[in-house]
Amino acid sequence: MAATITKGKTFAATEEVTNTKLHTLVDSATIANIDQTNMASSYGVVFRGTTAPSDTDALWVDTSASPPVPKFYDGSSWTSIRGGTISTNYREGLILTRSGAETLSVGLGDVEINGSIVSKAAATSLSLSTASDWAGGSSLQATNTTGYVGIDANGNIKLHTTAPTHSNAELTVTAGKKRYVSWSSVTYRVLSAFRMNGTGSGEINANDGIFNLPEFGIRNRVRIIDGSSSQIASATTIPFDDTTPQWSEGELLTPNSINFVPFFPNSKIRIKTWHCLGHSASANKAVAVFKDGAGGALGVSWTTTSAAQEHIPLPMDTEVDASDANHRTYDFRGGASAAGTLYINKQSTGDRFNSLTVSMIEIEELVEGD
Repeated sequence: MAATITKGKTFAATEEVTNTKLHTLVDSATIANIDQTNMASSYGVVFRGTTAPSDTDALWVDTSASPPVPKFYDGSSWTSIRGGTISTNYREGLILTRSGAETLSVGLGDVEINGSIVSKAAATSLSLSTASDWAGGSSLQATNTTGYVGIDANGNIKLHTTAPTHSNAELTVTAGKKRYVSWSSVTYRVLSAFRMNGTGSGEINANDGIFNLPEFGIRNRVRIIDGSSSQIASATTIPFDDTTPQWSEGELLTPNSINFVPFFPNSKIRIKTWHCLGHSASANKAVAVFKDGAGGALGVSWTTTSAAQEHIPLPMDTEVDASDANHRTYDFRGGASAAGTLYINKQSTGDRFNSLTVSMIEIEELVEGD
């Protein structure tokens, strides 16, 4: 079928040509009935709509899907040029951030749920005190409690305090990486977690209150950087010997604790720290990390004898097993092998460099594959 071009204006033989009439000629012109016969070999027309075109040489953008899916005709049916399948558990974006002490924001993005892509074109705001933001319609805000953020197949993003229980959307498999859970009889894919602290009705810490499920390049990582300084007289020592440091040894440092929520029990937890210590005596120094404020150390950084008042950075980079997907704190104690005063980011004569000497704690969940 030949394409039909309709002029926007027809001129009489003696009619004066003006700029306005020329604009009408061009701007109001139309082209109709274009199909594959009007195209050069190996070039096709692109149709966009909810219904497949009759022209099977064309490319069809199927707008009935969300997001729209480009398709071609393979001789028997229209097939997605994406390869026909969506990566299981695919996710891009939908990152949780803290927007206030009791408010959260989930960014835009896409996620696979049961073979379909669910998209959010704008950020979603959530409040711990708003009942409708929780699955089931009742706020579960509480102190010292872990909450989760999930999205259902219709794109509804809600909060709950029940952790993911299954690794598939049908809720039939409990082995493997758990991402799915039923909240009030609706299946949600869990995107992230948050920790409500002991303040008020349960607030969210600024630095260590948000945890995004690690997948497809998304990292579950928290970090605290602290430029404050302190000193502790008659500080408890950490023996410089071949025994594991205990919770009763040394002193709590600044910062001394960080919250963390892993998602997968088989993950590794990477612990990176940087504490700067000084001491009134010439002594060996050590920094040790503990879990949940008890037991023996999980890792230690140490230095041999240094001069009195010498300020020594003690970096640590170690990995431990997650073991479970429960909330925990990692806690840090430091000390010297001799009695005396322990200095954190300072000397006995005072602070140095206007709080630019900092301590740092960083915790990250390391996951193999997606």
